Order: sequence, then structure tokens, then C-alpha cells
Amino acid sequence: MDFRIDGSVPPVGATPTWQGALDDLVLEIHDATLGHFTITGQDGRWQQMSTSSDFLFGGWGGVNGGSLAPFSVVNPSLSATPFVLTDISFDLRGPALLADASTLPGPLDITDFNYLSLVLRFSNDDPAVGVVPKAAIIRGAAFDAVNVTPVPEPAPAALLLAGLGVLAWRRRQAARQGVPSPA
Repeated sequence: MDFRIDGSVPPVGATPTWQGALDDLVLEIHDATLGHFTITGQDGRWQQMSTSSDFLFGGWGGVNGGSLAPFSVVNPSLSATPFVLTDISFDLRGPALLADASTLPGPLDITDFNYLSLVLRFSNDDPAVGVVPKAAIIRGAAFDAVNVTPVPEPAPAALLLAGLGVLAWRRRQAARQGVPSPA
């Protein structure tokens, strides 16, 4: 599971909520029955549920907002009607993940977490299908990798691009004047 957190999105609400702060979700699933498949998502939401607890909670689709690439699976033992993925939520916990309620210390990977939970929720048009089979819960050892990357703030990225632009301009000017450009 890979995703990015955009720290420039301001939180709102009594419990700090960052709408649209999650981006570029890539969730690769290897399943003995279903095989290997990839789910992608954009513009989800994450929350810091408590300023005294170090965990990230968030998700894509459904009530969490954002979009998910369409994915469906048929399980004939439960229903002939396909299960369509509607929502992904996660709960990632670990020591000292957040310096404050809105800042990651930097890129995180699976070793930074001591608790990992991922829930995939599906819809199904078959009224005979109960609530429980509509959710798949993945925890702990089922994870091969987790990568969370903060998105650089706009100002440093803009300064970097401006600096590269100036270097390119100076090189072009030097070439026009026949002056050898510095290596």
C-alpha cells in the first residue's frame, strides 16, 4: 500500500479532518483465490483522531470522499452478483508518527507501524447477501509493505523549479553568446 499525504491541506472540524489530503493510493493485493490485482485511488481523507495518540486513520470512496478505480469480484459461494468495491479505510498506528496533529516526520514505511488495519468494503445488489461478507479486513502480517510519503510544500517545490529555470536560461544565454557553459 502506497499513498501520499498533502500537508498543505488545512484540517477542519472538532476532530481534525483533512479532506482531499490523501493522494496517489496504490494498493496491490495478492490473493490465493482472486490472484494479483491493483486498486488505485485519489483525493481521500485522513484524520488525527486524538492529539495524544499516534495513529493515522483515513480512506477513499464512500463516506471518506475521493475516488477509487472500479473493481469488482464475483464469489459464487456468496452470490452470483458481483461485489463492487466502494470504500477503503485504514488505521495505521506506531510510535511518534506525528510531530503534531498535522505533520508527518517524513516518509514512513512498514517498520514505523506496530498496528496495521485495512478494510475494503463492497456493495452487492443481491438482497440475500448480508452485511458481514461485504467487508474484507486485512491486518498485521497480511501487509508486505506500507509507504506513506508527505507531499512537499508548494513553496520549496516552486523555489526548486524557479532555480532550475534560471540555470537553464543562463545556459541558453551563454550558448547564444558562444561562451562555454560550465559543466
